[in-house]
This record gives sequence, C-alpha cells and structure tokens, in this order.
Amino acid sequence: MTKRLFLTLILLISAKKLFSQDNIPCEFSWQNAPTTTGIKNFVTDVREQNDQGPCLAFAFNAAIETMYGIEQNKDATNLFNLSDAYLDYKAWNAPDYLPVLNNSGFKIPVQAPPLNGFAETCNPDRINFPCGWRNDIIKFIEDPSGQKSYKFQIDLDGDDQQVRTIVVGKDFTQDYVIVKKAYELTTNTIRTIDDIKQRILNHGPVVLRVSGNKNGGLHNATNFRNYTLPDVGLNFHAFTIIGWTKDNEWIIKDSWPRMEGIVKTKPNTDIIGLMNTSLNNSGTKKAVELYQVSRVSFNGGNIPSTPKTKLSINNCEPEQETAINLSPISVGIDYVYIGGYLYHKFWTNSNVPVERWVWGIDYPNGSLKRSQINSPNSSSVLLSPTTSGNVTVYVNAYIGGKIVATKKRNIYLSNGKVIGNGGIGDRF
Repeated sequence: MTKRLFLTLILLISAKKLFSQDNIPCEFSWQNAPTTTGIKNFVTDVREQNDQGPCLAFAFNAAIETMYGIEQNKDATNLFNLSDAYLDYKAWNAPDYLPVLNNSGFKIPVQAPPLNGFAETCNPDRINFPCGWRNDIIKFIEDPSGQKSYKFQIDLDGDDQQVRTIVVGKDFTQDYVIVKKAYELTTNTIRTIDDIKQRILNHGPVVLRVSGNKNGGLHNATNFRNYTLPDVGLNFHAFTIIGWTKDNEWIIKDSWPRMEGIVKTKPNTDIIGLMNTSLNNSGTKKAVELYQVSRVSFNGGNIPSTPKTKLSINNCEPEQETAINLSPISVGIDYVYIGGYLYHKFWTNSNVPVERWVWGIDYPNGSLKRSQINSPNSSSVLLSPTTSGNVTVYVNAYIGGKIVATKKRNIYLSNGKVIGNGGIGDRF
C-alpha cells in the first residue's frame, strides 16, 4: 500500500466517523455551530408570520437560508431574508411545496422594500383568504416581465379588525435563490430520534409540519409548545428544527404569531410516534411530516459539490455520575437504656446527598430501632437486638427510589436484659 493511499483511507475513515451514528453531540444548534474554524451562526433573523396561514413558507425559507449558508460557509451576517409571502402565495398548499421548489426554474426572491403606491387590503377570512388575493398575487408572480417580491403585514382598522396588507416589492432579477433539491423524510429512513439528529448534522435544518388533534383533544402542535390556538381552529403548523439540547428538547425557529423566536420545544416529544400516526384511512397523511432542502443557488451562482462548512463535533458521552460512598459504620456501644433494653448508636456519612436512609439488623431473633436522625449527607440510629448475639448492622441509601449504596458491620451486641441470677447479657 502506498503512503498516499494509506493517508486517503485514513481521511475517508475519519470523515465517516465524524458524522457516524455514534458521534452525535449531546447538544447542537446551527445558531452556534462548532466548525473547524470556530463557532458560527448560520440562522437568519426570526420573522413573525403575523397571522395564521403562511407558516410552511416561513419554515421552508428558514431552512433554505440556513442551508445556503452551510453549503457556502457563510454566517448569518452574510445571508439574506427570502420573501415568505411570495413563497406562500406561489405554493399555497403544503402538497404543492416540493414540486414547486424542485422546479429548476422557480426563483424565490429576497425580501425587498415595498414599492410606493401599491397596496391591496381587505378583511380576510383567516382560512380561505378571499378578496382575490391569491389570483392577483399569482398574476404578478407569473408576469412575463419578471417575478416580484412580496411582504405582508397586519394592521388594525377603526373597528380593531385585522386587515392584511399585501405589499409588492421590486423586480428581483438580481436577488433570488433556486433550490435544486427538496424532499420528504419518511419512516423508511427516519426510525429513531438519532436519525433526525443525524440528518440535521449531515444535511442541515429539518422542516417539521404537524397536523391533526391528539386523542380528539388539543392540536398535535401542542405536543411541541403551548401554542395559543385560534378560535377558528388549526389545520397544521410548521417550523424549522435547527438543533437540540442535552435535555431532549428540540431547538426550533418558529414564526408563530406573538410566540416567534429561536425557542426550545417541550422535552421528549415523540416525533417518531407522530410520524407513524395516520390522519386518514389510506395512511397517506401523517400527524408529522419532515422535509429538507439542499443545493441552494443564489443569483445563479455555483453550488459546491459538498458543503464548505465542516463541523468539529464530539460524541455525546454520558455524564459521569459521582460515585456514592458511605463512610464505615461507626458505633457507640452501650449508648443508652430505654424501656429495659440497651441501645447502641450507629452512624454513617455520604459524599453526595441521599434522599432516604434505611437502617436494620440482619439477625434472626429480631431487633429494636428508634431515634433515627437523617440529613442528606448523614444518618444515625439507635439499635438493640432482642437477644444478645453476633449481628450484622446495615444501612441502605436511596436516591430516586433505588438503593444506591449499602454499608454493613458485623458486631456482637448485648440487649442489656437481665439473665440467670440477676446478671446481664454479655457486652462487647
């Protein structure tokens, strides 16, 4: 084997190990990603969606923006905000997102300042979006003179009713992205939580779409956060997963109205179970769907064959729990007479706090116990055998309902009772 071939094999093995199943960090976020050149933020600014409806556009754009940064090794200060309104009104429904994004000619404009003199307003039905908005917006999107950029906002009219304003931006021929690949992650490849983490490490953020009610009650979205649900109901919600914590929470970029932010979900949410929960008889619609994007081009620029960003991560090693040590059982012989019995005092100490202490004498003829005094790091007790003899005194330390440490001491103990001609039992 040549030296060059040997070094190549070493590099290939090392690269595979970096992203292997057994090298997933305890916590990770693309907002604070450990790269070979230092900690970097690849997550763009949070944007609030203002009203129910366009969450999937916000989630996909968040993933696209970050994925471009990962592929080009550009941090958030060198990235851009895409037009969420444009993608929302172009794709419109969730099933249409993948074919729209995978259309090699489809351009998503960078969010642009509004043009003066154009605004269309109406009181929207928050579910159906009437007033001709979609047709009008699609007309602008498909205008042969060039696709346009859009933003929208919520205002209050004189009756404090919400009014949606659609604002058309400039022609974006110099500022747009094209997504070469958008795809769904299915249960064929995602079987465990570590599989999701592996996808985030290897392929960037994951878009999560959650639908339906749990057990006929609250929406499944409340498995992740305590969302304030709209009175009109909720079809689905979507957000972007950018990492996780060591406490089994997902770190997400969420656009939910008045709850937007880079936030943590509830811990231990069963994403895998929700991915396997069918919402229709055919089983084609699941409670949770996962998506990813890759190969993002900005203004027609080149896409590297492999991402330029290189992570420097360590395997998640279980936290080393401090070994629990109890001191040898100390004894005060012939400590006190109580009720005609001679009691002996025993005590021990622990190097870590203990929740519960249990003392006893392992002796077939039985024993008496009283005056046990406990603290987190120590315990003492008075013990006496019912008959004098060799006994084993023991103490068990409990944490979380389980015995975590035990100490024993073999010793001869007298119970102090009178025997024979007025004598008393032998004493140690």
